[in-house]
Amino acid sequence: MAGRPKGTPKTGGRKKGTPNQTTKTLREAIEASFDKVGGAEYLAKMAIEQPSAYMTLLGKILPAHMNLSTTDNNFKLVIERASARDQTKPD
Repeated sequence: MAGRPKGTPKTGGRKKGTPNQTTKTLREAIEASFDKVGGAEYLAKMAIEQPSAYMTLLGKILPAHMNLSTTDNNFKLVIERASARDQTKPD
């Protein structure tokens, strides 16, 4: 079977952006366990008790391009979402 010709609209399957059921179930379980252990308060406690693990978590969830500038006692954090073009590997 050759498949459908190029340019033919998609007629079946999951709609674009619809999460996999397993992914959805796992995400819900993680969120429920997070609530049970204390939520944001638990994360703050872990930041102090396990700073290495906490920083690893931040590295995985924060965008890659961030700019932090400080002046006197004030600071400004600018988070920019990288475009797909910026994320491609150089040749």
